[in-house]
Amino acid sequence: MEPANDGLTTKLSAKILGQIVLIQGMVWHLPNLESILSFVCRGLENLPGVFQIGYQVFEENFERGGLAEDGSKTGRKFELKFKDTVFGEMTFSVSESALFAPYIPYIENLSLMLAVVCEERRQRVLIESYKNELEKRVYDRTKQLEMEIDVRRQTEESLRESEKKFKSIFEQAAVGFALVESKTGCFIRINKRFCEIIGYTVDEMSMNKTFQEITHSDDLQKDLGNNARLVAGEIHEFTTEKRYIHKSGSIVWVRLTISPTWQKGEEPHSHIAVVEDITERKHSEDALRKSEEELRAIFSAAKEVSFIITDAKEPDSTVLEFSPGAESIFGYKRSEMLGKCVSALHLPEDIVKMPEMHKAIREGRKGFSGETTMVRKSGEEFPALFSIYPLLDENGEMYAALNVSFDIGKQKKLEAQLQQTQKMEAIGTLAGGIAHDFNNMLGIITGNISYVLTELEKSGEIYRALLDAQQGASQARYLTQQLLTFAKGGAPVKKTINPNQLVKESAELAKRGSNSICRFKLSDDSWFVEVDPGQINQVISNLIINANQAMPDGGTIEVHSENIILEKDDGLPLPGGRYIKISIEDQGVGISKKHLSKIFEPFFSTKQKGSGLGLAITFSVVKMHNGYIAAESELGKGSIFSIYLPATSKEVTQTKDRETANHFGRGRVLIMDDQESILNMLGRMLKKMGYETTFAVDGSEAVEKYQEAGDTDTPFDLVILDLTIPGGMGGAATVSELLNIDPGVRAVVSSGYSNNPVMANFQDYGFSGVLSKPYTQMQLAEVLNKILGQ
Repeated sequence: MEPANDGLTTKLSAKILGQIVLIQGMVWHLPNLESILSFVCRGLENLPGVFQIGYQVFEENFERGGLAEDGSKTGRKFELKFKDTVFGEMTFSVSESALFAPYIPYIENLSLMLAVVCEERRQRVLIESYKNELEKRVYDRTKQLEMEIDVRRQTEESLRESEKKFKSIFEQAAVGFALVESKTGCFIRINKRFCEIIGYTVDEMSMNKTFQEITHSDDLQKDLGNNARLVAGEIHEFTTEKRYIHKSGSIVWVRLTISPTWQKGEEPHSHIAVVEDITERKHSEDALRKSEEELRAIFSAAKEVSFIITDAKEPDSTVLEFSPGAESIFGYKRSEMLGKCVSALHLPEDIVKMPEMHKAIREGRKGFSGETTMVRKSGEEFPALFSIYPLLDENGEMYAALNVSFDIGKQKKLEAQLQQTQKMEAIGTLAGGIAHDFNNMLGIITGNISYVLTELEKSGEIYRALLDAQQGASQARYLTQQLLTFAKGGAPVKKTINPNQLVKESAELAKRGSNSICRFKLSDDSWFVEVDPGQINQVISNLIINANQAMPDGGTIEVHSENIILEKDDGLPLPGGRYIKISIEDQGVGISKKHLSKIFEPFFSTKQKGSGLGLAITFSVVKMHNGYIAAESELGKGSIFSIYLPATSKEVTQTKDRETANHFGRGRVLIMDDQESILNMLGRMLKKMGYETTFAVDGSEAVEKYQEAGDTDTPFDLVILDLTIPGGMGGAATVSELLNIDPGVRAVVSSGYSNNPVMANFQDYGFSGVLSKPYTQMQLAEVLNKILGQ
């Protein structure tokens, strides 16, 4: 509604508007909304058309001011609102709306201005409140920081003091300390004692040295496992005993305790190792353990020793204590002997001597020892070594006696076996000497017979008689070979042969004079073997003789040979490869299972007249040939002995038939032998072959003559040396001297001791050939053909 245009109204409007402007200027200086609204209402109470003005402040605990609104009159409210906040309101009771209406915009503007004033006042109060709160907070925080700084200063001081103490403890501790990086094992920090334990300096340990490097290899896996469990959080700490490797290389035993330096849930980074050197303790424990083991061993051995304590009565002393060893030896239980007379363990003739022994012990205060015969519970008598010692009280009086006794029955048997062994060794030495001399005599016989045979017509009766004699001498040679093997053993003199002929000849010879027959089934295409024919002949002979004796009423002995190839897993103690298997089977009495495992032991025999050496020699010979012998037997069904000999790829040396082999040549031969008959025999043979011969009786003479001949135009073309010269230089030493004079010397070694290693490996000693006594002219020819050529 537009205001009236008459002059009076205009004047009133200017006045009212002036009041409104004045009010707007004045309200900024009033202290609060109450005073502002009260002031405004008084200033506008003369507004035209308004008969009453009221106001209300929207503040908590504030009573409404002004006049009550007359509900019969028209009224108008004006809110003091700024944005969404209403601070209060003014209520105008209007009597004439037309007069009041022109002023409404001005009053609304005034209400808005008052709301702005209220908001400004509110913001100022809030700012002041915020300022006060901020100042308070700053003050409080400052005080708190001052307190925290003070606490931190005290904490740091305590920490420094604690670190100082820790460093002192860490460095001066009597045990080793180390800070270790958990994942790598590198040492971060170590103390003086730890350095002393392992021998390294701090600088050496700081150069990426790890606990793995100084840990004994046998303890490392366990250590790594515990460390992994620690890092994984499975355990919080662990203690173990382990070994370090000292810088010097020695072993250091330590007791190690590991504790982590991280809290639960944190990433693992380092741990503390506490190390105590327990090397001396370990040595003491080892020494104690060893001492205990030795003591246990003594107690264990005491099972074979009888300890009996008796009182001092005579002659029937009462048993006070009876040891486990006594139970074992005598067969009585301890409960059976306690309180009984010790005389139950002695022969009657020994009981008579007891008073005398006790008297001697009492008077002399010393033990009494001797040998006697004691009696077991079963009544069996046995030899015993006994000692009786007095047990004295504090006054030196004898109150009891300790009887210590040993069953020496086994010892007596061993002594008997030793005597038997010494007897057999003496017999062996005698047999060896006899065999050697017999070989020399056989050499003279066979050599001269073979020489005579070359001078006779083969169709003559004398020729055939001498041929039989030569064959008999050859068989006698095999007997001497057995004697030599029995006496000395030794390396075989090997030759490459087809085994079938040797097996058949040996078996036929061994069964002569018995009522058994041999049935042969020998391989037609047998592989060759490299063996000592004399020793293998002895093996076959021993087995055939045993088979004959197992069949006292006669029977058939099956002799087989076959080629076999053994694999590594065939169950025999032999490497895989090609072998000749020779089997000898009888239908005799057989061997029991309990005896079968012992048949190859020396001196073991199930025969009343057996020496127990035959199979032992057989086993030894086969083993020396890198072979194996096995036995199968069953009581009442016979036995089978199987011999495995390695096959060889070498070919049998092709020579002329022994009856026709010969040699012809020219030159000079030096012969050394201590027996004139052998020199004469060999001289005749060589002269027949076209050679001049010179004799020497020992090595010194042979060397002298060889050297003299070497200075002439007719040196020796060959030297034949006897291996053994009693009281003089033998063949081995002689050829060594000759090689110094003439590296090209051609020498043949000869001996009746065919098992001598020089005979088996003659080339290793500088010889060009070997002749085993006895030998024939044809065998001599074969050797000369090899060395000098035909």
